[in-house]
Amino acid sequence: PWYGKRGFGWISYKFFMKTSTGWGGSFVPYDSDSQDLISEVENEKKELSPPKKVIASQGTFSDKIEVSWDPVPDAIAYELERSEGNNKDFYRIAYSKETNYVDTAVQAGLSYRYRVIAIAGDLKSDASKSPIAEGYAEEEDLLVEPEQVTGLTAKAESSGKVLLEWTKQAAADYYQVIRYIPARNRWKFLSRKIRQASFTDTHPIQNSQNIYRVRAVAGGEKGEWSEAASVYLGGSQTPPSIVTGLEASMGDYKDKIVIHWDKVPGADSYVLFRYNFDTKKWDSPITVTSNIYEDNDPKIKSGKQFAYTVIAKNSAGVSPKYSEFAYGYADPFASRGGKIPAPKNVKGGLDTKTNEVWLKWDKVKDADSYYIFRKKDGEKKFQFIATATTNQYRSKFKGEAGQLYFYTVRSKGMLTGESQNSKFVAIFVNETLPVIHHRVAGDEGLEKFLGKWEGVYWTQDFKPIPIKIEISKKGTKPWIQYTIGNQRKATKGSFASGASVIRSKDVDLSLDPNVQDILHIEVKRGTKIVANLGKAS
Repeated sequence: PWYGKRGFGWISYKFFMKTSTGWGGSFVPYDSDSQDLISEVENEKKELSPPKKVIASQGTFSDKIEVSWDPVPDAIAYELERSEGNNKDFYRIAYSKETNYVDTAVQAGLSYRYRVIAIAGDLKSDASKSPIAEGYAEEEDLLVEPEQVTGLTAKAESSGKVLLEWTKQAAADYYQVIRYIPARNRWKFLSRKIRQASFTDTHPIQNSQNIYRVRAVAGGEKGEWSEAASVYLGGSQTPPSIVTGLEASMGDYKDKIVIHWDKVPGADSYVLFRYNFDTKKWDSPITVTSNIYEDNDPKIKSGKQFAYTVIAKNSAGVSPKYSEFAYGYADPFASRGGKIPAPKNVKGGLDTKTNEVWLKWDKVKDADSYYIFRKKDGEKKFQFIATATTNQYRSKFKGEAGQLYFYTVRSKGMLTGESQNSKFVAIFVNETLPVIHHRVAGDEGLEKFLGKWEGVYWTQDFKPIPIKIEISKKGTKPWIQYTIGNQRKATKGSFASGASVIRSKDVDLSLDPNVQDILHIEVKRGTKIVANLGKAS
């Protein structure tokens, strides 16, 4: 089939139009009995994915380690776990609502490992499935370049502009943004110096896929370009981009579910799909021209939950991927006019100056007051804590440091009763961790790198270039001498006790975690070279 699991394999749209018998009102991008998609929608209710990528700074700072990761859809907070030195046991060190955290409770010269757990209310990702990042602080400044930017996303706005956002780096002086130009087969700078972790492309390429990358710059040293983020700007010649912002009502109405999503530039219609958890099948698709749909199928009156996904469509094709799933249900016990809707766009935080919790949300029509509820992470039921007569709430934080709390808001109407819970907001105060000093040798673990290594780098035109490297020790620090072809260089490296990586201005070296005596080398200056080396005989 032409689709893949949540992503798509590529195929000519002309070929697809010729071969697809379902193109038109009955278009179905997948089989209603597709086991992959059934498994995915079933599991998404029960599972939350971990971040795809986690990165920790290595020698960038003398007294801290910055950890960053990719955002997880629907996550409202993250739990950061750490292990240190040779200890493989992880323990919680902090919560974060952002996709980064600066760990100051570290000892310079000692390696630490980090993993991240995504949290969405009662759902948490599996800690064992999180990528593990290794980081360390380095007392000696080696002018190591900043880490690779993580969390880059690209979103097509209804105005036709493209919004880029990424995880902020504490070490970055500024960022650079590039976009790929297909007609010229090259990258073009959109900004050579931007200080915030976001950028709006006001003139993206129309009728085309727009591909972006971002890198951090610190002290004149440039980091590695981020992984690419792309977005389609559909038009008459290209398909529209992925649908975002899909939501479904949850018990707001007696006999229907209202589904809505963000408008997609270039789309002239949308195809909506509904999953039935009873039959474990996808029902027949529905094509609509608006970005809102009222599902009043008789099945909805049961009050059972259904899942939805949507793709945008125009004359050139469809979105490259389905939207994220949304889950909704009707409430058979609601009044005929339906319940008052729950507050939207609920935001909150902790004012550290006054130690006050603040919440704010969009006003709800016909609401005369709002109820505020709270519960600890792990508790089943919310506890009522206050009534607000406006769309704001502020109160002293009454909680324990190191404990995660969830807040939710309900609308209250004179004739329409009480709404369902709003989306949760996470509030917490992290504990202050002491710096635990370990008596370790600064070169502990360095012996695994010492010696001679050799291998071959293959150029783009398939020419072999021999690589030889010798790693020795000067004091407690590594000394790297390497030869690539006829060029010989030497440089001092940065290493932390127990680490599996050596960094320097010119090269990075890391040991393969799965195969003994395999050294990975990345040459960062001049011609970029990446290769695997073996122990020299």
